[in-house]
Amino acid sequence: MRRVVYSVVRKNCNKQLSYVEIVGSITEKEMRVISVKSFEKNKGHATNLMIHACRDYLSNHKYTNAKIYLDDCSDRFRNPHNLYTKLGMSYDDITGPEMTGSVRHIAALPINMSKNLKITHLTYPD
Repeated sequence: MRRVVYSVVRKNCNKQLSYVEIVGSITEKEMRVISVKSFEKNKGHATNLMIHACRDYLSNHKYTNAKIYLDDCSDRFRNPHNLYTKLGMSYDDITGPEMTGSVRHIAALPINMSKNLKITHLTYPD
């Protein structure tokens, strides 16, 4: 499984504003979100990173039916308008934090990001 950390940084100083850590499996056609952290809340950074990560996965794997999985450990757990529900993900059962979404659906969403920001990523060996 390939581990990638995507970050939103300021272009002029490379200050990290948000990151998403993803583990992707080619053979199982899935992505798992390990960690999401935003140092500037409510700016859309984590949303943009999730969309970018899904686009990156599809560009490298071409699996149109790939799924993305995560455990919602956010401050807005089960809030109908949290980051994950806005991306079209849904809870797997009525009480737990487990969520599932479509990589293709998320990748099709628009990225809205300021021109003074950029997305970077680091890929770690298997």
